[in-house]
Amino acid sequence: MREPACAACGHTGLGVQVHHIKPFHLHPNLELDPDNLITLCEVKGREHHLLLGHLDNWESYNVNVRADVKRFHKKSEKEIRAHPEWLKAVLHRPMQ
Repeated sequence: MREPACAACGHTGLGVQVHHIKPFHLHPNLELDPDNLITLCEVKGREHHLLLGHLDNWESYNVNVRADVKRFHKKSEKEIRAHPEWLKAVLHRPMQ
């Protein structure tokens, strides 16, 4: 695995998942493209896969996820949810 830890917090182990930046069902040709994959965690209190990968809605996606993992590096779920930039992104999130 190219990125064995969560790109947002460095977590390894249970709860680490591979996330498609551009959704597979919209871009099937990018399914295995390493540039379209990022590792995010789904760990209680962080929820980086849902919050950063899907902007708090599993039916959405975040094309700016790489920039957001840098912006919210090591931030908790509570800190991310309170951040004005994240709240703005949620208001304009694309739906699949």
